[in-house]
Amino acid sequence: MESRFSTALSLLGVSLLLSGCALATKGRHQQVSINSEPHGAAVLVDGVPAGQTPLVTKLPRKVSHRIELSKEGFVSASQFVKAEPNEYTRRFVRWGIDIDLGATNDLAPAAMNFSLVPVALATKTYGDAFERMIYAVLAADTLQESGRISAEDHRYMIGQIIARYAGTGR
Repeated sequence: MESRFSTALSLLGVSLLLSGCALATKGRHQQVSINSEPHGAAVLVDGVPAGQTPLVTKLPRKVSHRIELSKEGFVSASQFVKAEPNEYTRRFVRWGIDIDLGATNDLAPAAMNFSLVPVALATKTYGDAFERMIYAVLAADTLQESGRISAEDHRYMIGQIIARYAGTGR
C-alpha cells in the first residue's frame, strides 16, 4: 500500500515539474521559415551566412535575430525576428533554467516572406514615368545579358516593373 502511495506521489511530482517546464515542451530553439520572391536570395542570420531561400532554420529562442537577404539585381532587405514572452511566463510554476535558456520566449514571426524589389525600380527617381520604366527594363535586361541574374529572376523583375507602372502614371 505504501509503495503505491509513494509511486502515485512520485508521478504527481514529476507531472507537476514537467507541466511547468518550458524547456521540456518548447526547447531552446525554434524553427523559423524564411522565404523570398524571387527564391535563391542569400540569407544572413545575425551577420552569419545561413543559406539561401527558401530556408528553414532553428534559432535560439532567448534573443531577437536580424535576418538579412541579398540577391544580385535586387535591393537587400532585412527584418527582425523578435523574442517575445510566451504562455510559460504567465504560469504559477516557473523555472529559472527555462528563463536562462530562453524557453519562455517564442520567436515572431515564425514564417517570414520577403518580396525583393528590383534595383532598377529603386535607383532612378527623376524623369517621367515612361522614362523611369524604360530605364528599369533596360537595367533588368543588362543584368540578364551579363549573366548576373537568371531568366526566372528577369521575368520576376519585368513583372514587378509592369505592375509598378501599369496605369499609374508614376
